[in-house]
Amino acid sequence: MGARKIRTENTVPYHMFDTHKHVKELKGSGISEKQAEVIVNIISSSKEADFSALATKEQLARTEIALSKEIGRVETELKQDIAEIRVGVSKIRIEVANIKQIF
Repeated sequence: MGARKIRTENTVPYHMFDTHKHVKELKGSGISEKQAEVIVNIISSSKEADFSALATKEQLARTEIALSKEIGRVETELKQDIAEIRVGVSKIRIEVANIKQIF
């Protein structure tokens, strides 16, 4: 294990993640060398992950507000549609009643 270059977020500069140093520290705390290597490799890999597609709390809050507004709009539209359907059903019932009277 040796030093590994890690890219941070969307910035160009790299910083060194000294894997050997961290393995030694973990071993010094009583963790086996194999476990220490696995832990350091996982941490090192996670630092290289691309988190640019993750949403911020602010973005999530704005999305929640937008979705709440959209849900309210759809709810209003559905209520109007249901009211129109009820009117239509009432008209059909009247027509059926009139047809029954004819026959």
